[in-house]
This record gives sequence, C-alpha cells and structure tokens, in this order.
Amino acid sequence: MKTVLFAKATSDAEIKEFVQLPFLKVVFGMRGCGHRAFFERVKNSIVESAYQLDVESDIEERIVTLDFAEIPHDFDFSGFVDKTVVGGKRFHFFLFDVQRAKDWERVLEFLSIKNVDVYVAGTNLSIEEGLKRVGSRAKKFELFSEIDAEQKRGILSSALIFDVAIVNSVKNMELLENIISVIQSTVSKPMSSADISKILKSRYGKGADEATILSYIGFLENAFILKKINGMNIKKRTKLESVKYYFTSPHLIFSASEDDERVVQNKLLLKFIEKGVQTNFAQSVDFVVNVAKKTYFIQASAKVFSEDDYEKKAMPLRQIEVRGEKLMISTNTFATEDEDELKHFSLDGFLESF
Repeated sequence: MKTVLFAKATSDAEIKEFVQLPFLKVVFGMRGCGHRAFFERVKNSIVESAYQLDVESDIEERIVTLDFAEIPHDFDFSGFVDKTVVGGKRFHFFLFDVQRAKDWERVLEFLSIKNVDVYVAGTNLSIEEGLKRVGSRAKKFELFSEIDAEQKRGILSSALIFDVAIVNSVKNMELLENIISVIQSTVSKPMSSADISKILKSRYGKGADEATILSYIGFLENAFILKKINGMNIKKRTKLESVKYYFTSPHLIFSASEDDERVVQNKLLLKFIEKGVQTNFAQSVDFVVNVAKKTYFIQASAKVFSEDDYEKKAMPLRQIEVRGEKLMISTNTFATEDEDELKHFSLDGFLESF
C-alpha cells in the first residue's frame, strides 16, 4: 500500500524524485517522527531546483505551510486557496493535522483542480477514507525517523491524545496507557491478548476483555506507534496464535539501554521494514526473514559473554531442520563460525551491511 521512507536513509536524489510525483503526497507516520524535518528537506529541494532554472524565481513565496492544529476550525480554506494560488504558477502546500480542517476531504478535492503540489503529514490511518475522494492521485508513504530521546514521553503522550484517544473516542485512557506499559516491558516476546490481560490484572489489579485489548492495540497501530509481526510454525508453515509487538522508534521503550535485548530486536525489525522484506518469528526463534528466495533464521541478543553463553543462545537455531542461513546478532563482536554454518554478527555491523 505504501512506500517506506527512512529519514536518515533517504538521499537528496530520492527527495527530488519524491517531489516530481504528481499532485498529492501523503506521508504517514507517528506524530513527532520527523514530518517537519523531512518536509524541510523537500522544501529545500523545491527551492534549489527552481533557482537552477531561474535565478529570480519567486518560489519561496509559492511554498505554503498550514498547521490546522493552530487554525480555527471554521477557517475558509477554499477562499484562502483562491486568493493565494494566482498568476498561473505552481504552488506547493504542506499541510499538518489536515483532518482538523472543516470538510478537509472536500478541501483536498478542491486542491486537485488547482495548479498545486500538496504534501500531507498523516498521523493516523483514519484519513485514508477521506483520501478516496482524490483516488489514485494520492501517493502514500510511511515515514520512519528516530524520535528525540529527551522528548519521548511528551511525544508519546501527544500521539496518544490526538491520534488515538480523540480519533477513536477512547473512553478509558488509563487502560490505554497500561497496555502501552505492558507492551514496553514485553517487546520481543510472543504475546496473545489473553497474555496481556493477565499481565494487566497482575500489575494493575484489573484486566480487560480481549476484544477491548485488541481494539486498543489496533488504534495504536493505526497511529503508527506500534508494529506487529506474526508467528509461524516453521515445519508446518502454519500461523501461530501469538504475535510480537514493536515500536516505530526504539526510544519508546522507556528505561531501556541501547544493549537491552528489546532495543536490539526493535532496531532489527525497523531495518527489515526499511528493506521491505517479509518478516515473521518462529517458536524460540526471534526472526524468520525472507529475502528473495533465501531464508534467514535470526536470534538477537543483548550481549554474548562466553562460549557457553553463545551455545545456550544458539541452541534454538541449531534445532532448526529447515534449510536457511542461521545468524546470531548481538551488541558485541563475539565473532565465530561453526560446523552448522551459524554466524555471529555485531548489531551495528549487521545493520550497516544488511
């Protein structure tokens, strides 16, 4: 459905190609994930290209940024466009929180008949229904960027309020926050809704029905806060009941150090998303990754301290009888290669080379 954009990995040449796409570019991503910084690169590319063609270009006057979180709900957007888009030249609109605008779906439809290049920051999948009014003219992307570690709590709180609670009319914010807390502590572990309910009851004195838990988790996925991968039985090729949840930024795993196994796995998943490869997990195996016609079985660990520790953590990989490459990845560089062709990589080295 969408093309993935990683802010750090997107080159200037790719930005130029992005700008050349027609009419409407919708960049989905968690609130605070870097929409503004990414759009600044897009604006700079537009300006640079314009000045290369015309040293006296008025391009900067034709770049318009509107944040509807700061604009009255009854703002006459159509009237504003009529007054602004004049002279027959192409304008570039950058829109934030467009879903707060009155009749925003009609606004986008109205822009589609103007000589306007439109960029929308989408922080919730709920706007997809409104995008149907412009059909295939809306090109969709998903943006990933490391959130500010010092502001992570404020960023998450803002996303929970504006892109989860308000959008979905969530009535129990305490439960929503408790579910987030449970997932933060269980990142990288196979979980079912029943497992989450048991932890909620044990930790907070009250659980929740599984349907509500799954509904709230769905809200978090739609707000680009969580990512989910499915489990599989390697031999039978059947789906497991449990799933694994990860965050779209490892910084959202509060109180976790860089060599925490949850962070290691979260970084690996984001790399697999960046590369667009099919990713699952299996019984006792952290990731099963399919690249072209090759399968990788991957075990992730915080650190490997000794040969004995290595053997203990490598055991699930050794027990796999299905053909594929077996990899152990940890934060340190305990390099080894054995008769089972099991290879051990440092996290940084793997992320750089994969």
